[in-house]
Amino acid sequence: MVDSLPFDYHKGIVPNARGCVLSNTSDLTHPEEGLCVCGWLKRGPAGIIATNLYCAEETSLQIVSICEDIEKGVIASTSSMPKPG
Repeated sequence: MVDSLPFDYHKGIVPNARGCVLSNTSDLTHPEEGLCVCGWLKRGPAGIIATNLYCAEETSLQIVSICEDIEKGVIASTSSMPKPG
């Protein structure tokens, strides 16, 4: 478990709206900026291949959201950071 990351132990997921992490599940319009989840953390430990395909398509929308956060300056782009090694 990641410290300070919200987790719903009953559902076995990180509370999210289409993969964007929510610290307050009663307000789906204000996700945590720069935090996304995918796969089982997003939907719980269940599913078949078709479920995974849908999840992968939705994850591509998360990429758009992350790019928007980078453009807004909410999260730093790693391309501007020095690379280790």
